[in-house]
Amino acid sequence: MVDATVRELEHRWAGGQGDPAAGEAYLRALERSGADVSLRQLVRHQILTARLATAGIALPLTPLSQIDPYAFLGTVHGSQAMDTWHALRAVVEETGSYPLLLGHELSVVERVQNDSPRASQDLLDAADKLVDPSPRAWKLARTRAEIERLRDDPGAAGYVRALIDCLPLLERSDDDVPSWRDGIQPLVQFSTPNLVRYDRQTRRTHVEPAPEVHVLLLPTTVPWHAAAFLRWGSFNDCPPAEEHVAAHRLWFQRHEAEPVAMTWDVVELRVGRPIRDRAEALAMARMHADYCSDATGNQDRAWLAARLLGAPVWHFWWD
Repeated sequence: MVDATVRELEHRWAGGQGDPAAGEAYLRALERSGADVSLRQLVRHQILTARLATAGIALPLTPLSQIDPYAFLGTVHGSQAMDTWHALRAVVEETGSYPLLLGHELSVVERVQNDSPRASQDLLDAADKLVDPSPRAWKLARTRAEIERLRDDPGAAGYVRALIDCLPLLERSDDDVPSWRDGIQPLVQFSTPNLVRYDRQTRRTHVEPAPEVHVLLLPTTVPWHAAAFLRWGSFNDCPPAEEHVAAHRLWFQRHEAEPVAMTWDVVELRVGRPIRDRAEALAMARMHADYCSDATGNQDRAWLAARLLGAPVWHFWWD
């Protein structure tokens, strides 16, 4: 039941011709009163639309309840995707919504709906416990825990043996420093707004803007929370969501690196303070390879380090 105070705030919101501040007060009152989620979602949608309009951003939005009651989805042409992301990122403090490009498909949303029962707050809490700044240490601890959990399960014997075989590699100090490779250009462009097509006749690869790119607005102002809302990870050799959150938090603190895109199998970060030192690039290359074993592609860690030096874009893909 909606009390008199909520009714009064509703009238202020309506009488204020969509003033976002009045809307926020009304929404908080609805939350305290336990109002139906559909009503709260509607008010949040109206507030967000009003704040975007104030910023000069025209982006029709629809609710995306699979992610969160206050998550909303828009669509733009691939050629406009990065400009839209930058415009939305610039007003995060005003909107309370962090933007994320999902690519030209919504398969990542389907995975959240079908395979990810853990709530985003649970994953954020788990990420807070990962204090060692090392994706390898996280993976080592996770592997040991999995071995202990399944050690007495006869049906998992083969899997456990495979995990045990992985331990020496994870426990290795890996102190070797590869020689620097010259002539490697840093990555400067995001791939998510584009479609890549291979022409078998000409044997050439064509890159063109996708007809549509989905833009997700998440109810947070914290960049590294994105993976938790998407419950992103835990497929193939990809780390679980809490490790993505911890890694992105670490990289934001060190290099102002923040997620721009998260598709079915790709993560792309914008780097506000690119690496300028070769030694740091080599160290970060090792961390990236621990985080994503496919980060080096068909190359080696020296190639990856050279690719990271001065790069405003970090790209990860899990096969």
